[in-house]
Amino acid sequence: TGTMNFSRALRAFEIAIEHRVDIINFSGGGSEASDLERTILKKARDAGILVVAASGNNGMSIDRQGFYPASYDFD
Repeated sequence: TGTMNFSRALRAFEIAIEHRVDIINFSGGGSEASDLERTILKKARDAGILVVAASGNNGMSIDRQGFYPASYDFD
């Protein structure tokens, strides 16, 4: 299910952080933001991990509707 996939993605991010990877490349996402996802990815960024995320699919514009995790603002 979508919920299970999301939970597994968050766990994968956590494992990547624990293993001190250099880059997380995530080809997925959706139109809903998640505080938990944002927190985990901020932790990755603060650990010096480069996070690359898909910015949308099917020609959608993230200027009109966010696509997460690519649309999070960490500044």
